[in-house]
Amino acid sequence: MVGLIIYREAKWNPADWKLRTIDEGELSFYTSVGRLKPGERYVAVNTADLPPGSYRTDPSDPEHVFVKASENQYANRDFYKSIQIETGIVPEPPAQIEGGGNGRGDAGGPSTEGGIGEGHPGEHELVD
Repeated sequence: MVGLIIYREAKWNPADWKLRTIDEGELSFYTSVGRLKPGERYVAVNTADLPPGSYRTDPSDPEHVFVKASENQYANRDFYKSIQIETGIVPEPPAQIEGGGNGRGDAGGPSTEGGIGEGHPGEHELVD
């Protein structure tokens, strides 16, 4: 069965599923790995593998998903392994070149200096 794939920062062990007082019985997940901190480890879970009725979407943020957790269930190493479908490290965002373009101050298009374009080989502009 296909469900929603959700992601949580975690170091791939059951201790990362331990409830804290602040969690109020629910663990936070997101529908996009991009919502997690770059460089952190994560786990992915398919909601179809969770017990029925054990998750809900945050009404104020549709990408935020709460998963109801019980200490006994998520402390069980076999259960944890059975629902984990992917692990990884959140990728760093691509580097941005300040100002964009090619470092010459233009937007990266072909140059018309001297009447010859610097675009693709064989591509030239006409000069009057």
